[in-house]
Amino acid sequence: MSAVAGIFVGGRGERMGGAAKGLLAAPDGRPIVERVSDLLQRLGLEVVLVGRDARYDSLGLRAVEDEPSGIGPLGGLIGLLRHAGGRVVLAIACDMPFIELALLGRLLDAPAAPVVAPRRENRWEPLFARYDPQRVLPTARARAEEGLYSLQGLLDAVGAKTLALDAPDWTALEDWDSPADQMAGVRGAVSAGSAHRATSDEDMLQEYPRRSRTPDWFIRVEEVSAGVYRVSARNRWGHECGHTGMAGTDQEMEGLIEVVEGYIANN
Repeated sequence: MSAVAGIFVGGRGERMGGAAKGLLAAPDGRPIVERVSDLLQRLGLEVVLVGRDARYDSLGLRAVEDEPSGIGPLGGLIGLLRHAGGRVVLAIACDMPFIELALLGRLLDAPAAPVVAPRRENRWEPLFARYDPQRVLPTARARAEEGLYSLQGLLDAVGAKTLALDAPDWTALEDWDSPADQMAGVRGAVSAGSAHRATSDEDMLQEYPRRSRTPDWFIRVEEVSAGVYRVSARNRWGHECGHTGMAGTDQEMEGLIEVVEGYIANN
């Protein structure tokens, strides 16, 4: 199937203190957007970012701008549908760190419909959804011109079909809207991490050159884009966690490291 996937990065992330949510480290230590992009590319999809944000430039992904800007995610969706031409579209939020390849494959391969999306408590998940541009774009443009910007309303208007999910699937769609969400997600990943044979301190220090205050944990710092750093931690049994944020001074960098030290110490 010829398809394009758009990862929506245009939100302001106010509840995350203005952080670029897609650059937060997923439990595997990579930025969420990088992880999701890799999964989508493994399905053979062209991957683009939806929304313009210079903090994502280092990822090397093409950005599709909102059409028009200033109307929320509907503008991004219109831009993405137009970019796709006749190809099927997957629209994916940037703040879901637990999405799995199999779930994306089920969405892509669902029966034909104008839109396919999960639905819970009478609300669609429009940013984990598959769209047919030829059947959706005219309605989306018309609603934008009329000032009707709700994606919920758009999916109702075009006759969206439900992608049935079970409880583990819904867990995979959990998003990080606040620091509390991120901390809970990282704690869960650390506690549920699969057991590995312990790695020696010498081998750990080759990849994670800073020792944590917590025994058997090691830390590394990487710059992912200008002024944005990822602090990753791993223990000798293969459990991981991490945090991404902005740092312009040594004090701010130590603050990022302290966040990860806190994750480790509380698990």
